[in-house]
Amino acid sequence: MMLKANIACLVCAFLFNFTACKKDSPKNSASFNSDEDTADPVDRSGDTPVSTLWNEGVALFERAGIKTFTRPDDQDNLKIAYTLLKAEPFSGFTVLIVPGFSESHFKYSELAARLVRNGFNVVAINLRGMGYSERFPKPANMGSVLHGQVVHLRDLNDYAKDINHLINRELKGQIDGKVVAFAHSTGGLAVTEFMAEWPGAFSAVVLNSPLFGINMKWYQAAISNVISPINPEAWPTVGSQTPWEASTATFEGQTDSTSKERWHLYNQFLSSKMHIAQAFASRGWIAEVKKHTTDQNLTLIAKAFRVPTLLLQAGKDSYVDIDRQNFIKSQLDSQLPEAKNCLRIWPFSAEYHSIWRGISHEPVFKEVLMHFLKTKDC
Repeated sequence: MMLKANIACLVCAFLFNFTACKKDSPKNSASFNSDEDTADPVDRSGDTPVSTLWNEGVALFERAGIKTFTRPDDQDNLKIAYTLLKAEPFSGFTVLIVPGFSESHFKYSELAARLVRNGFNVVAINLRGMGYSERFPKPANMGSVLHGQVVHLRDLNDYAKDINHLINRELKGQIDGKVVAFAHSTGGLAVTEFMAEWPGAFSAVVLNSPLFGINMKWYQAAISNVISPINPEAWPTVGSQTPWEASTATFEGQTDSTSKERWHLYNQFLSSKMHIAQAFASRGWIAEVKKHTTDQNLTLIAKAFRVPTLLLQAGKDSYVDIDRQNFIKSQLDSQLPEAKNCLRIWPFSAEYHSIWRGISHEPVFKEVLMHFLKTKDC
């Protein structure tokens, strides 16, 4: 029993225990430092090679299989995909993984393996129009028609509604212990809007490069405003590359991950699963994101941060607007000063968009386990 208690204490620190931020470390821009003397915890994923953890995570996801649900109030009647992993021994925490734009849960295979090894149950959803979830409008052949892979939706609120249905209806009575969330990019916006609408579901949250604004030049935004109402289901631009070709540029030319090994593992995996390959956003999707990330809306959803939330912020992000992440933090501090410590930003000056699968993945995982052994209310 004591061993299980210690494991629970150690692994919960990975997602939501943080008290202070140090100056730039040699490996990155920041590292957390505990203000208490504690025994060194043991990360049960240890120094296992990245490829081993990746393959282990893929195998876990494949054995668990894909389950789906359809919300009764969904006018598009889409099947939303998810999967559930059970850890043994169990730490007392379940992590909800919410992927980013055009991703499936398989992109998080290494993270899932580390979490399961450390006693976390894992629930991973595929946002509508992405991964193994059905598309709207539905392509004639998801397995081969890449141009049918454009990501489109009617209303961005559907992301939050899908998360609510998964947690509070589909998996009601099946989720064990406390629920925490790990959300990336578009998933970060979806989780934040979910928390604003249905508070109290999570005991802690990690947001990796959350999409609180698209990184666009002023002229791109102006053009988008004009063309979005015109055939909103179409791509915003038509280039010479298919979505798959665009997502498999050389490692040196991409701006998603700083880890060459992790980048190659994921792209090699996708090469055999074309139906979940990366796609472009529709004009309508971009318009919806812009509508949901105005100053007014971000000010409203800032109230969502009433639980310990760690925001991992990239130093070089080609996809999301970093200034908007700082804006939502400033709104929380001004509106709810009593909750200003609930949202903490951890900057990584040398990282790209996918911090969690960059060169900082292992140091972050180990260091947070090393320095934080118990939760603290924000």
